[in-house]
Amino acid sequence: MMDTGNCKPQIDYPCAWAYKVIGRNRDELLAGIAAVMTDTIHRVSPSHSSAGGRYHCFTVETTVDTERNRLDIYERLRSHAAVVMVM
Repeated sequence: MMDTGNCKPQIDYPCAWAYKVIGRNRDELLAGIAAVMTDTIHRVSPSHSSAGGRYHCFTVETTVDTERNRLDIYERLRSHAAVVMVM
């Protein structure tokens, strides 16, 4: 039996990549995404908002050149004060 629990997915770079970015304040979240992605060609589109409007989600699409590039963008988004979660 093959153990697939520790296997990393094979990703061929460069490739299109999408991040789901979630935050509480819509305008601050959009400003945070813009600040992180300032030197990167990207597209931001609304995803979902919670029923009560407390959380907002945007999809950020870009092209990543390497795993390091993909993870760097993830970490910069995740560490921004307006961001609650990145998927």
